Amino acid sequence: MNLSWDLGRKVVPVVHKTSAPSGTDTAYNVPTLWLDDTANVAYLLVDITSGTATWRQLQTNVSNMTTATDPAANAATTAAIVAAYSGTIITTTAAGNSQTLAPPSVTTAGRTFMVINNDTSTHSIPVVANGFTFTITPGEAQMFIWDGSAWGPTDLGITDIPVKVVQGGTGASTLTDHGVLLGSGTDPITALGAMTDGQLVIGSTGADPVVASITDGEGIDTTAGAGTLTIACEDASESNKGVTVYAGNAKALAGTDTASAVTPDDLKYVLDRRIQQYYGVSWDESADTYVRTGSTAGQTCGVTLADAFLPVHRRMRGCVVTDAGKVAYYLCATD
Repeated sequence: MNLSWDLGRKVVPVVHKTSAPSGTDTAYNVPTLWLDDTANVAYLLVDITSGTATWRQLQTNVSNMTTATDPAANAATTAAIVAAYSGTIITTTAAGNSQTLAPPSVTTAGRTFMVINNDTSTHSIPVVANGFTFTITPGEAQMFIWDGSAWGPTDLGITDIPVKVVQGGTGASTLTDHGVLLGSGTDPITALGAMTDGQLVIGSTGADPVVASITDGEGIDTTAGAGTLTIACEDASESNKGVTVYAGNAKALAGTDTASAVTPDDLKYVLDRRIQQYYGVSWDESADTYVRTGSTAGQTCGVTLADAFLPVHRRMRGCVVTDAGKVAYYLCATD
């Protein structure tokens, strides 16, 4: 029996059949509604080109789902089920058997089919579509769409929970609280342990970095805090390496700074100005007085000065000289 539906202002003829239409069913006008009474599925004729009819299966109401408990392999996704229902709800009480989606009877792109793993299930269900296995955990669902030649997921291609790294996930079901995440190529992300105050992530060539604390060095102190790490240098002393403040020429010459160090340049500067390059005695003929000069200026005349004031005399030794002007011998080998 043929009926007609008035869709808006367009009268669409309806034909009842006992099977799905095919590309050779061209004896109808566009549009025509084909009802497969056996499978309870509707198809709409949308085009006839070069003697080939294009029938588009209409989306079945989502509530038109079938159910299965612990189905045998591929038993829940047969061609008959795919044709008759918009999806299947599977309940598992044991390890789920793999279900491979059968191709739809009408291969026009756009057909969808949903596989739901009941939230009361105890095991996951592997579903195969276009050679890829999608693991559906209890309480989860996966929608598939027919692209004209194969089934594919309607999401981003997620096949597992946890989501694989190659599909944009971490591959990990849990992550260490407060841990730093480490990449592992296509393997699941791993996490370092939670760090304590002041710890750092220290690299290791060709290996995963590690969590470690900085060790104080000689003259260096570290203070760890919550989210802080203070590094300070100790002051240098005769017994401890550390930060040194240099006096400079002016302070070195003044000689009053007890907390600064001097460099060889500072020392030369002071010596050049404190120790004259000569010393001697000046005689005032009219007054017949003597005054020491040069590096001995200010020292009393008539007394023997310390060797430090007499660098030339300190190196002189008494000797006997021959008529030829050569040293015959020293009066004292050390004086």
